[in-house]
Amino acid sequence: MMRFIPDDEEDLCRLAVEAATDGFSGVSTAWFNTSKLIEFASTLDAFPLTEHDRHSISSGLTPQSGEHGGVYFEMVGVRIHPVGVRGQVGVLVHLSTGPDQMTNQMTLKRPRGEVHLELLTTYERTRLFGDHLLRMIQGEFSEAEIGGEILF
Repeated sequence: MMRFIPDDEEDLCRLAVEAATDGFSGVSTAWFNTSKLIEFASTLDAFPLTEHDRHSISSGLTPQSGEHGGVYFEMVGVRIHPVGVRGQVGVLVHLSTGPDQMTNQMTLKRPRGEVHLELLTTYERTRLFGDHLLRMIQGEFSEAEIGGEILF
């Protein structure tokens, strides 16, 4: 489930994401360019997906240039990809709280909380999710959610 929180700046928003499947769950938020979120949502009606298609969004923290080697900490990542030949779609989700405080040696610690999970779903549910994301950004919906469905 995603919630869109617009910012005063024209092309900036905060995205709150909750994900759960098979007993694993996580919650995180991250800043996104609204235009990138719209671009991602607009690609979710593609059929068929290929492994070469980039149906993903990602955001997190990057220390200022030169600090700590420019390590990037992804706090919200979502990637949509095909699974098998029957029309199954996988939604890979990575959620993290971001890094802990700096240590005395000025290295970044691991995230306090982190989850990687995959939700299996279908093309139709993915298409509807993209539509709901767009409508959420436009203010018609308060949240967008994608449900799982396993094809046998």
